[in-house]
Amino acid sequence: MLTAAIQRLRTGVWRWRNLRAIGNLPAVKMTVLIPLIGYMVIFNEYILPYLQLSKAIFEGHAHIGEAAHVSARLIAIYFGLCFLGMGSLTYQLACPAEVKRFGTAPDYISTWLPHMGEVSLRRIESRLEANSASKPDFVGIRDREQLRLLRSPRTALDDTHRKYWPDVLEIYFEYLDETRWIARIFVFLCDSLGLIFLAIPSAEVFYRVTTVAVQTVAEQVLT
Repeated sequence: MLTAAIQRLRTGVWRWRNLRAIGNLPAVKMTVLIPLIGYMVIFNEYILPYLQLSKAIFEGHAHIGEAAHVSARLIAIYFGLCFLGMGSLTYQLACPAEVKRFGTAPDYISTWLPHMGEVSLRRIESRLEANSASKPDFVGIRDREQLRLLRSPRTALDDTHRKYWPDVLEIYFEYLDETRWIARIFVFLCDSLGLIFLAIPSAEVFYRVTTVAVQTVAEQVLT
């Protein structure tokens, strides 16, 4: 059961191909600077008075001066961006370059196969054979290819790059997509927490602005 649970963790929604949707965003990449910005700006006692938000919308009660403070909403945004920053940094360091750049096996294969030499392809074969998860699929494809070569050497050899190597590269892409599962889960959790923290103040602001707008319209209609 433990092995099955670990396998589910490795192949969950936190595959690299799913995480790249957030990890590759330029805005998310910039969030790695948020902790530094928070230290220099958000929690700077001289700048705090200028960070107070509209009292009409947010019902702020902070006073300029010694009582000035960072609002809970700003702190939520700060932590949300920090979590996204940690997830982005981990993604940039741990995600394989092939998945980070292409996202799908067909894009990877069509771009790289025409430019890959025999040494690179054999190296990929060795990595697949050494990996317990990808080895069964790879060995099955390799055995079928060897059988084709025995039955019709010339035809099979001509079809190697058209049939065999695309299948191998597809398995290799799937193998890369499931590597470093602990890092993938960490990125998934950081991204999820970051979006949750950012959604809380956004939803509250939307509710308050909508309430004010509805009240204003109602008053105008009644008058």
